[in-house]
Amino acid sequence: MSLYERVVDLSNKRNFKSVRDLSIAAGMSQNALYSWKTQSPSADNLNAVAKILGVSADYLLGNTDDMYSNQNDNQLDIKNAPILAYDGKPVSDETRDILERILEMETHK
Repeated sequence: MSLYERVVDLSNKRNFKSVRDLSIAAGMSQNALYSWKTQSPSADNLNAVAKILGVSADYLLGNTDDMYSNQNDNQLDIKNAPILAYDGKPVSDETRDILERILEMETHK
């Protein structure tokens, strides 16, 4: 699977409506990810996309089948997540706080 294919697959699993939405969420131009079909991304852009998708850059590059660079990376920290989206749109800070409280209640049962 190519870098671009992995990004498309993960963006769909993470409920981004399009690769364009993922590009914008990662702070890149709306068509930047499409260029990854034929060109290698910069390290900064690759890391930004990996962070948004919650995986390691090595996973996106196909260097490993392990999605996370180490075992501590496999837990999504909602409070510090760069973006939390639903239906391809970022959720508000208020919604993020509500979700965090719900998760805290669940872990303290």
